[in-house]
Amino acid sequence: MTGMDTRFETYGQTVCRQVRHATGREKRAIQAELSAHMEDHAQALMDAGYDEAHAVSAALEAMGDPEDVGKALNKEYPLRWLVFSRIPAVLLIWIVLALLLISPTFSRVQDNLEARFSPLSCVSQPGQVVELPDIRQELPGGNVLVFCRVGVTPSDGDYTVYVSAVTYNKNPFYEPLNLWNGYWDFSWSGIHRNCSWNDGTFTLWEVARGDQITFHYNRYGAVFDLDIPLDWEEVPE
Repeated sequence: MTGMDTRFETYGQTVCRQVRHATGREKRAIQAELSAHMEDHAQALMDAGYDEAHAVSAALEAMGDPEDVGKALNKEYPLRWLVFSRIPAVLLIWIVLALLLISPTFSRVQDNLEARFSPLSCVSQPGQVVELPDIRQELPGGNVLVFCRVGVTPSDGDYTVYVSAVTYNKNPFYEPLNLWNGYWDFSWSGIHRNCSWNDGTFTLWEVARGDQITFHYNRYGAVFDLDIPLDWEEVPE
């Protein structure tokens, strides 16, 4: 990108206005972190072929409503945090380290950001990569489903296809729904099968060359179909 988009700066300012008890330095750090994540996301989309305007819009949308994010973040900075920030620096560092060790919130935020901006780090990666899609589908409760990888392995005259996916909540402080229990419905060449999910990846077996994959979702009040791209020209005969 040629420079930080002003919309990223505006987004961060809106978030920080909700964080009433953070210090000025902490608000600047929050804004810088948010801008860096959105810039990285937008750049990744541009590298995948998006134009800059669409990439920036998608990065902003993925972060969720800035006021909701700011209100959730404000809970992590109660009034006592402002008091602690006036304690000498060495003592403050020890307090922060202790909070990090005992609070699950920070690890939840880290997991959320990884799922948003680096989903491949969250899934297993079997098979030869044939697609690195970025298919995002909104689900109830602010949850988002992301298909991020398709791999293929030859198997006794046909193929095993591996479809990797992650979920996150638009609010980085909320844990996403557990969407992966049980089996999930996929179809190819008119055949429907319930496929298992393990370590971030669905396993589809006995797929013929040229088949196209469709994911069928019907849970938590949402029903939809998603076509999963599969470039057979990249798969050896």
